[in-house]
Amino acid sequence: MFVLLSGVGFGIIYYDKATKPNTDTPGVALEEFFDARFNGARPERVQQLICRSPDLSEFDKLISVLDASKGPSAEVITAHASELILNYPSQDKAEIETDLVLTSGPQNHAGVGEERWRFDLVREDGWRVCGAHRLD
Repeated sequence: MFVLLSGVGFGIIYYDKATKPNTDTPGVALEEFFDARFNGARPERVQQLICRSPDLSEFDKLISVLDASKGPSAEVITAHASELILNYPSQDKAEIETDLVLTSGPQNHAGVGEERWRFDLVREDGWRVCGAHRLD
């Protein structure tokens, strides 16, 4: 019986570690957030990457515009951060200013655009995205 319970416990811990996003650093948490938002992740996964009281309205508008502009082929648009400038206003807050690079098409070779953004992150059981503000 003990072996069975140990196996179940190990399975739960392994599953949790395998499915929990990496939020160890602000930069990694931001890339995980982009991956979740642009790759159609389940809402639960996105929730794991944002703070308790997020202000993401500007970023949500960008997502809506991109979704509306997709053609009939509905190509996947991906995003990544380029040239990160990281600032720590306090021990539990970070600001990342970055170029948000958007690509689509086969092997993501077609450029959709590049925009300057600032992302605010807070430490809440790991780093979480809490704000997004377009700088262009």
